[in-house]
Amino acid sequence: MMLILVNTYLTIKDIGHENVVQIVTDNASNNMDATNLLALEWPNIFWTSCAIHTINLMPEGISKLPSFKGVIDKAKSFTILINANNLFPNIAKFS
Repeated sequence: MMLILVNTYLTIKDIGHENVVQIVTDNASNNMDATNLLALEWPNIFWTSCAIHTINLMPEGISKLPSFKGVIDKAKSFTILINANNLFPNIAKFS
């Protein structure tokens, strides 16, 4: 957390807080802790969690539900297969 906190603090100081409107981070707890501390210094800056990161975390949570686990596991395996065999460019080319 300290590295994120220090780097973000120095960047805002360098740019000037009056020139910063919003900062977007992923939802890792260390990022959230750092942004909460920085928000005390600069309450005028919007601190936002990345929506894409949240969406990417959803299958992990859903896969823990017994009724969805099988489907999610198959989807993960399919994604790994496509990525490992570089199939996506070929699929995209013919769709």
